[in-house]
Amino acid sequence: MELNILKDMRIGILSLVVLILMIPAVDAGVGIVYGVERAEIEEELVTCVAYGVYNPWEDNATVKVSARGEFANFTMESETVDIPSRTKHQDALPIDICFDIPETYEKECLFWKIGCKKECGEEVQYQGEIVASEVVEYAGGVTGSKVTGAVTAPLTLRINCKETERDMVSIAGLIGLVIFAMLSVLVWHHHREPISVRRQKKAERLMKKRQKLERKLREI
Repeated sequence: MELNILKDMRIGILSLVVLILMIPAVDAGVGIVYGVERAEIEEELVTCVAYGVYNPWEDNATVKVSARGEFANFTMESETVDIPSRTKHQDALPIDICFDIPETYEKECLFWKIGCKKECGEEVQYQGEIVASEVVEYAGGVTGSKVTGAVTAPLTLRINCKETERDMVSIAGLIGLVIFAMLSVLVWHHHREPISVRRQKKAERLMKKRQKLERKLREI
C-alpha cells in the first residue's frame, strides 16, 4: 500500500509540474505561454526557443520578446507580432527568441589552434527570464517597450558539450610544413654561390660603378 501511495504522489507531483508549466502568464496588454523552463542548446550555433503570446484585452497589441539574466548578451533581436484584441491563450500566436552562443567549453591546444582537443568537464548553464512586452509608439514616432505591459517566463539554458579527440591532422600538417621549410633552406644553400664568388662579383659591380662615375667627372 505504501508503494501505491508513493506512486500516486509521484504522479500527482508530475501532473502538477506539467500543469504549472503550461499555465499562461498574463498582465495588462500581453500574455505569454510557455511549455519548457529548461532548454539544451549547442555552443557556436544559433538556437531558437518557441513561445506563444496572446492579448485578452480590448485593444490590439504589438508584442516582442527579449531576455534578461545571464544569457541576455547572447540574445538576438526578435521580431514583433501584432496580436488582435481578445486573443485567448489557447489561440496564442507563435514567436521565437534566438540565442547565438559563443564557444563555451575551451579547447586545449598544443600550439595556437593546432593539435586541439576538447574535454567538457562541468556542464555550463545560464539562467534568466524571457520577457514578453508590448511595443508602443510614443510622440514623434519613437517606439519602445511598455514596461507595465510586460510578463516573464523563467528559462535555463544548458550548453551541450561534445568532446573531441586531439586533432592529429593539424599536427601532421604542421610537421609537413616544417619539413618543407627545412628542405627549402637546404636546397637554397646548396645552390647558392660560394662566398668568395659573391664577394668577387660585388667587387666587380663596385668597380664598374666607380669607372662610370670617373667618366662622367672627366666629361665635366
